[in-house]
Order: sequence, then C-alpha cells, then structure tokens
Amino acid sequence: MSNKLTQTELGTILGLSSVAIGKKLVEWNLKDKETKLATDYAIKKNLAKNVTYEKYGKNISMTIWNNEAVNYIKNKMSTDYEIIANMLFGKFKKLKKIEDEDDGTKIKQLELEYFYEDFEKDFKIFRNDDNVLSLFYKKLEKDNLLEDIENIELLRDLRVIKNKNDLDNFLQEKSKKEKTKKI
Repeated sequence: MSNKLTQTELGTILGLSSVAIGKKLVEWNLKDKETKLATDYAIKKNLAKNVTYEKYGKNISMTIWNNEAVNYIKNKMSTDYEIIANMLFGKFKKLKKIEDEDDGTKIKQLELEYFYEDFEKDFKIFRNDDNVLSLFYKKLEKDNLLEDIENIELLRDLRVIKNKNDLDNFLQEKSKKEKTKKI
C-alpha cells in the first residue's frame, strides 16, 4: 500500500466511496467542508498534507493522505455501526463483482483470493457485533444479495441474524395486533 493516497484511494482501502469517506472526513474534522482540503487538525496529527501543483497553467490544490490516516479512520469507524456496515457491504459487493467476472484465469483467481482475504479480515473483526451484522444483513436484503451469502462459509452466521430479525418482526406484529384488540 502506498503511503500517498488520494481521497478515492483512501475510501477504496476502507471499502467506502469517495463521497462517503469525504463526508466522514468532514464530520471528524479532518477535511474542511469549504476548501475540500485537510484541516490543520489533520495536518498536525500527521494524517495528511495539502499539496499544490500546476495543471494547464492553473494551480490545483489537493490533499494527500497517508497510512496513519487509514489507521486513524479505522479506529474512528470502529464505533460507527452504519459506516462499518457500509464498509462491509461495499467490500462484499466488490467481492461478488470479481467472482461474477471470474473467467478461471490465474490473475482473476488471485484477484478473487486477495479481495476475499481482505473482506474476511474485516468481517472477522465485527462478526460478533449484532448491531453491525444486523445493518449489514439489511443492506444485503435490500439489494437482493442474501442468496449469495450461502456460497460463502464465513457469512453463514448471518442466518442467525435473519432468524433474530424474523423473530423481532413477528413479535412486533403480534404486539401491534394485541394493542389493536385492546383498543
């Protein structure tokens, strides 16, 4: 991994889109909403530096993030269930896309293996967090990707979440019906 990362590359490493990571950088005071550059706070923490270069006779300013920023952001993300679920979902969709495009060549097999290991590493960190898994499950369900998890042994634990969600929904419906009868 390079020590010089654009916002897009930073998002890719974290399994988020450039826009999603940009919003989080602003939220965490690492990126200025107006200038779109790293804040003094981010620079002082040695997470980024702002650079200016000339292109077609015009000065262009941008932020270069580093590996310390990746670690800092991963630490911040560890308590944000929605962003963790989004990260896992993004990585799962990337993994599925690579699997769908797999033509059996060695390079595709290596790419698939690399992205599976990357997904597996992150999934194992949060596999016991019901909040994250529940949100991740709902994202899979919304995009009709639930049947795809059956092929991945690592994700078979999500059936427990499905059963728990089904039970919660059943109990909520039952409670609503009982309240309606009382009225």
